[in-house]
Amino acid sequence: MSMSQLETHTSSKNTKNTSKKTPNIPQEIQSLTSTKTTLLHRRAALVMSILLMLIGLLTYQFAAKEGPSQPAIAAAFIILTIFAALLTANLLFGQFLSARVPSLAVLGGVYFYVSLINIPYLLTLPKVFAETGLFNAGLYAPSWFWIFWQVGYSCGIVLYVIVDKRYSTQQLSRNIARRSYLIILPSILFLTLILSFIAFDPYHILPPIFPASSPPAFIPGITLFVFGVNALMCIIAFFLLHNHSVLHLWLRLSILASFINVSLSLFTTGRYSVGWYVSRVNGLMTAIFVLYALLHEANKLYIRLALQ
Repeated sequence: MSMSQLETHTSSKNTKNTSKKTPNIPQEIQSLTSTKTTLLHRRAALVMSILLMLIGLLTYQFAAKEGPSQPAIAAAFIILTIFAALLTANLLFGQFLSARVPSLAVLGGVYFYVSLINIPYLLTLPKVFAETGLFNAGLYAPSWFWIFWQVGYSCGIVLYVIVDKRYSTQQLSRNIARRSYLIILPSILFLTLILSFIAFDPYHILPPIFPASSPPAFIPGITLFVFGVNALMCIIAFFLLHNHSVLHLWLRLSILASFINVSLSLFTTGRYSVGWYVSRVNGLMTAIFVLYALLHEANKLYIRLALQ
């Protein structure tokens, strides 16, 4: 064996040995859940949280007063909520198909559910498309859709927190991620159809949910249940979600806004009260702000990945 052949053989042998000894270090999954917060993020979230709480406290003493009955304004709020939730779901599903983190699929499904459940809520709202709402829904249907919306969102957030804590470092294969996505969409659509059938109550089996006098907007059992589910969502999210994640930071802000808005809606005279209007404005502004923040962070993430 010549000197050059000996050197080549030795070099290839050393390369093989080095490759065997080098451990496989898993790369961090790049997504909104792994994007770290900055001081500016935390300050912006703190300012928004303080503003939401101040608005809630200042509004509470006037929340039960009747406001102008404007179905067109209510319809505008619901339509904008549908589009904001649908865009957020699309963003989160895009992140899921890219990063293939299971918790992102759950959170995308939550916002997709919010967008879908608001559609029959809008259609059954009195004096928007018909005097008593479309499909002959009756008096209680819009309120049941609102309850399904708030309880479903709260339960979905709790499920997201559980999945995120358990599978935050797990990455699905591309085939499983695509199959999961194709299963989640029709499943949520089917769930919405079932809840719509229940809310329409064709056999009149649902109990009356309006009290003899207002406030509150619902009977005590319904009020305590919806409020309790939202309170549980807040406690779980604020104690178990990571502080350093951009997604979790803005999700906490959405959860806080949801809790304040539900409280204003529950402990007032109901639709078209001052508390009802303030809760709708708060919820819509928070949803748009959070959507913009997530889109901005996702854009920065894609640019960073492209440069890498």
